[in-house]
Amino acid sequence: MKKAELCRKFKKTLLEWWRSNNVATYPWRTDRDAYRMLIAEILLVRTRRDVVLRVYEDFLKRFPDPCTLKVAELKQIEEVIRPLGLIKRAKYLKQLAEVMCGVDFTPDLLKKIKGVGPYIRTLLLTKLGVSNEVALDRNGARLIYRFITGKDPTVEKMELDPSVLAFKHKCLDGDPEALELTYALIDIGAQICTTPPRCLLCPLQSYCSYRSSSSQKN
Repeated sequence: MKKAELCRKFKKTLLEWWRSNNVATYPWRTDRDAYRMLIAEILLVRTRRDVVLRVYEDFLKRFPDPCTLKVAELKQIEEVIRPLGLIKRAKYLKQLAEVMCGVDFTPDLLKKIKGVGPYIRTLLLTKLGVSNEVALDRNGARLIYRFITGKDPTVEKMELDPSVLAFKHKCLDGDPEALELTYALIDIGAQICTTPPRCLLCPLQSYCSYRSSSSQKN
């Protein structure tokens, strides 16, 4: 299959799956407020979405805007996010508020906020309509790596792998449906292209290198 045709088919499959299986609704996926989006993404780091959901709305009731969060004591923030673990995130959230309080949001602010890496930055800018770039978390990166190489990932940060980034840039970035493609990759990666993968449930199985590899035929 030629690269252009592969890219077209890959995107079509992802979008069709997403539009048929997007049954789980999370408030941060439809929100377009930069503060609320950043809070959600920092809480989601290495934490299951269903667990974050129980804390997210309570957090925003306690700290509805950056300035309210800025004046809160660190122990108050830790108390709210304690059910999630990774309590060190309280310091990131406090610093986020200090950066955002009293100023209009601009993309340059993201460079000043600790804990905001390439994934969060890209996702936020795409959701705000600043760019049409697909954001890759480890789930989406694992899916792409298996799809193009036929192998399991051998490094932890697959979202930084050159071959994965090249495929993303060539096939996905710039598409007007970049946000839907992002969520499709996240959800298929989290639900199907897991470790070990559930290939028989994958919408990409008929032309995926990993599925057609000798290890998956057995």
